[in-house]
Amino acid sequence: MREFERHLDGLSERLVDRRDDVGAAVEGAVLFTFREASDNPVLKSLLTSARAGIVMGELAEVVRNREVPPLAQAIAAVTALVARYRPDLDPFSVRLAVDMVLRVTVSYLVTPDGPHEEAAARIALMATRVLGLPVR
Repeated sequence: MREFERHLDGLSERLVDRRDDVGAAVEGAVLFTFREASDNPVLKSLLTSARAGIVMGELAEVVRNREVPPLAQAIAAVTALVARYRPDLDPFSVRLAVDMVLRVTVSYLVTPDGPHEEAAARIALMATRVLGLPVR
């Protein structure tokens, strides 16, 4: 779980650093996730297992003992972060966009489709459209 929490900190940094350009912020955060998961099998296992509801080995006990599952924890943390730094965005749309971005990112981790950069750009485009923001 320390790896997961460290990863959330890294996501937060990328989102806050580019908060004025939502598309760039999402793209940077998604790329960060892809790269971290590629380099860290524990993190990748936690992220992808949480999606399927199946966690293998020692991770199972850690996840079972948590009151909030990792994906739900990430959605709540990122939604709160966006609300704090971008209060101009519709809260309901932010929640939808964050949920979609995190779930689609995990999906790409499980079944990659092309280069990470292209997938991150597609996910960022989805987020800006859900939020009703101009596409860059």
